[in-house]
Amino acid sequence: MASAVRTKTADKQALLKKLHPVVKKLHKLPPIPEFPVLETMLFAVCLEDSSIEDGLAGYERLRASFEDLNEARVSSVTELQEALGPIENAEWKAYRYKGVLQHVFDKNYTFEFEGLKKRTLELAQKQLAKIKSATPFVRTFTLHAVLGAHLMPLDERSMNVLVWLGLANPGQGQEEVAESLKAAIKKAEVDQFSTMIRALGTDPTLRDAFNLKAVPVPEEGYDAATAMDRLAELMKVGSAAYLERLRKQQAAVDAAEAKQKDKDKKEADKKQAAVDKANEKAAAKIAAEKAEKAAKVSKATADKADKAAKSSGKTAAPKTAPVKSVSSQSAPAKSASAKTTPGKSASTKPAASKPAPAKTTSAKAKSAAPAKKATKKK
Repeated sequence: MASAVRTKTADKQALLKKLHPVVKKLHKLPPIPEFPVLETMLFAVCLEDSSIEDGLAGYERLRASFEDLNEARVSSVTELQEALGPIENAEWKAYRYKGVLQHVFDKNYTFEFEGLKKRTLELAQKQLAKIKSATPFVRTFTLHAVLGAHLMPLDERSMNVLVWLGLANPGQGQEEVAESLKAAIKKAEVDQFSTMIRALGTDPTLRDAFNLKAVPVPEEGYDAATAMDRLAELMKVGSAAYLERLRKQQAAVDAAEAKQKDKDKKEADKKQAAVDKANEKAAAKIAAEKAEKAAKVSKATADKADKAAKSSGKTAAPKTAPVKSVSSQSAPAKSASAKTTPGKSASTKPAASKPAPAKTTSAKAKSAAPAKKATKKK
């Protein structure tokens, strides 16, 4: 849907021009009554979120229930609420009605407020802003009615209708919407516009369809181009059937979105599973390559160590040869020693523990043999 912010001024004017005769067939669109300044504020309190007929009836009941405004001022909120009768938000209206009277009396010690007419719009706005009980609608209605300012008094029900028609965006404030409509609505047309929108917003057969809290509003706002078609359907079937159809449509949309969401999730899960599988395969390949590389490195290290060991063994061989010859010469020495000392066990003095004496004994045995031969000859 197109955003209401982007609706051109010419399109707004065209929509309002089509809307007026349609609404006029449903309602009489009575003129807004004129009162002195203070009474205008009090009437605005009663009018907010109500039709002109209901607001005027509530105001007249209040004036008739009390002797004067001072009696109404000193009365309780409950008493004022009872005097208002069956009207929208009666308790809050009674509270605001009493608050406006109290503020004016505290400032002037009288209920005369006509001095507001002599002020500029800016000063009058500042003066009314001091009245805490007066809502933005009450202040704007008073300024337009009393000073003739190019201002559009919009309450909550009027705002709901404007959003539904595509002339305002959800979340916009009353002042922002009123400012955006100034170019499309002339100052002389404000009363007609306000009365028309109020008649739609307070129509008991239609107003539930405009309730922004009950009907979900598209994030981008309603399309002003379809406003007349939607209104024709609403007027034909009534708000209850219209809302039921909207609920069914919304349920179908929600079901389709849920189905699509589920489908998207399955596809996403499938893609993720493929990615995970590819990642696992890649990780396994990398691990295998690392293991193979580590095995090659280990083998190369082992081969290098074996080669180094063989090279070291060839270099040390000549040094160990004399040790073997000495060991071979020590064996006869053991036997010679065993012969020269008969009757003694060879294990008494192991020859291996003292090889040097064995060599000495062998030498002496060799030198002793010639000596004996020489003695015999003599």
